[in-house]
Amino acid sequence: MGNLKDKIVFESFSDFSDNTRTLFDYLVDKQKNDKYEMIWLVENPEKFKNIKIKNVSFSYVEPKNEYEYEHMKKNIEDAKFLIGSNRNIKKFDERQVYLNLWHGTLLKKLNDYKIDNNDWDFLLCPSEFFTDIYERELHISKEKLIYFNNPRNDDLWIKNNCLEKLYPNQKFKKFILWMPTYRQHRTGSNIDSKKEFSLGIPIFSNIEELEKLDKFLQKEQILLMLKVHPAQDLSKIKINSMKSIKIVKNDELEEKNIKLYNLIAESDALITDYSSVYFDYMILDKPIGFTIDDLKEYKGYVFKEPLEYMPGTHIKDYENLEKFLFEILENKDKYKEERQKLNKIFNKYSDNQNSKRIVEFLKL
Repeated sequence: MGNLKDKIVFESFSDFSDNTRTLFDYLVDKQKNDKYEMIWLVENPEKFKNIKIKNVSFSYVEPKNEYEYEHMKKNIEDAKFLIGSNRNIKKFDERQVYLNLWHGTLLKKLNDYKIDNNDWDFLLCPSEFFTDIYERELHISKEKLIYFNNPRNDDLWIKNNCLEKLYPNQKFKKFILWMPTYRQHRTGSNIDSKKEFSLGIPIFSNIEELEKLDKFLQKEQILLMLKVHPAQDLSKIKINSMKSIKIVKNDELEEKNIKLYNLIAESDALITDYSSVYFDYMILDKPIGFTIDDLKEYKGYVFKEPLEYMPGTHIKDYENLEKFLFEILENKDKYKEERQKLNKIFNKYSDNQNSKRIVEFLKL
């Protein structure tokens, strides 16, 4: 068994994104790549060949043949640190330190989700409130939990003119971001909601309702941006962008060099459902609307009464949605006190120092 080298291996889904990406960016900003060789495991390394950062390279996350496997193994087997958030990295040496950042606070039950956590040394947990939930859902001992918030939350404090990049020279009175979780996984392996949505998104039953909303949004100069979940089966989404309702996917953000949480920070309000993004969004202390029209058909929750932990307007139908939009337009925020109270329970830290804490913890 040889010596481990000053190497850090990274992984995320989608590739080169989310919690792992923000932590990586912090390390590069602090010039830690002068000391450490950094390897990203991605689906297609060729896609990232134009990224020229000192001591940074890309390898295969899911090798399809012996050459790709050997390439991946060579990069991983002598690395001191493995840092991931979605797909598992296998250790080649028991001395390696594996930190799993995970990809969001748990609200949805994991049920039959297969988790191979034998190699994890540490798992990020947003606060002590979730200790028992993480132990139960992720089958991990509390000794492995470290109580820091998501590195991606650091991006909520970075201004990047995202709207201007996406829609140059357009002005809006309000920008509302809609981020539904996926109902059917792109691989077809997970179908998390038994309810069928005719347009592939909650609340709307027909295109006429969408057109009606688009006219209202145009009149009031509101932008409603629907950010499609990266795991969603896109064949189920039956709508296209309109004048004031815009559909945005990961590829478009990547093309314009927009990090998702920089975009989130620019919004005036969030619409979501059972997605973990709302736990992060609470840090911004802005209004949240929750679509709950398939609450009973969804796969299950870590809380017995999930609505008690969703501080915002509960949207069951089109009329509820329209009412929520009017409240945002009139700067009404009825759930501010409840949101602030729960945020203190859910998020141990509500600042932009999460990457720093992790780097200090790992002594990088």
